[in-house]
Amino acid sequence: MLLNSIFPAVFIALSLFTSPTISTPVSPATKPLKPPTPPTLHHVFSGDVKLTPSTIAIPGPFGVRVSEGFTGGSFTDYQHNAFAKVVAKQGAENGIVDGNSNLHIDARFVIQLADNKYAYLGFLGVGVLNQENHFYVNAEVDTSSTYASLNAMFLIGHSTIANGVLRFDIFSPTKPTW
Repeated sequence: MLLNSIFPAVFIALSLFTSPTISTPVSPATKPLKPPTPPTLHHVFSGDVKLTPSTIAIPGPFGVRVSEGFTGGSFTDYQHNAFAKVVAKQGAENGIVDGNSNLHIDARFVIQLADNKYAYLGFLGVGVLNQENHFYVNAEVDTSSTYASLNAMFLIGHSTIANGVLRFDIFSPTKPTW
């Protein structure tokens, strides 16, 4: 008896969702009139980071985990002024090289800024080991720092490695103003 009273209600509900007279046709995506304009990027800072002399490679289920420490380095800002220095032994690269030789960048370290405050930098991206790579940068800066505006900036960068030095340049759609 319960089945006889539920069945008509279920049938009516299903027909509402599947009826061609009630459903609204989905229109194809509108084509833009012109190609989208890429964002303008402003140079924020650059750095040279000294790497530990040897890389540790750990085979694992997702590929080979590469671990490299940072022993020092310095940075200049968009005006070519001294910006920061790496705090030694306070971070590392712990990326994974997958089965297709892609390096999944996962690096972080602490820097001491020119105003003697500290900041954390985290790098995530995809590239190729020992080649030019691109990544997103997460900056967490002491809020009392001259450079605290980095906390609200979207940062991207590219890097190269040569002779034990990681060279990178960081950019943002937001122009720095310190």
